[in-house]
Amino acid sequence: MQDDWTGTVPYRHGTDGQPRPYLWLTLTGPNGSSIPIIGLADSGADKTVLPRDYINLLGYQPDDLEPTQVGQVEGSAAAWDAKAPCEATVVGVEEVSFQIYPLFVDTLDPLWGRADFMAAFRVSVSERRQELGLHLPA
Repeated sequence: MQDDWTGTVPYRHGTDGQPRPYLWLTLTGPNGSSIPIIGLADSGADKTVLPRDYINLLGYQPDDLEPTQVGQVEGSAAAWDAKAPCEATVVGVEEVSFQIYPLFVDTLDPLWGRADFMAAFRVSVSERRQELGLHLPA
């Protein structure tokens, strides 16, 4: 059985000026506020990673977060793991919603990870075409 194709998204230029598979998601935090966020679809991210500034924007309280350490290319870093989920949808594909428990770190760009975003969609990347493809789950 073939999955339903939802479409492709052209690469966008990131903070470094290079085209990458960025995608807009709308996140609704524990306080009910919804905000669109552009992030990089990253198969190397175990779960969704957001810059620490989003803690307040999404309405997380100190009791909603668990301090932790995460491994990165440059070593380990302080992080805050959400104990309460956000509801997420891909902008333009609102009929598919999923939960994410973001990890908040000091970073520049949001990363959409394997355990949440890539569990809701099958993702394909075409470097030749410079596009990100999304397939609805079967």
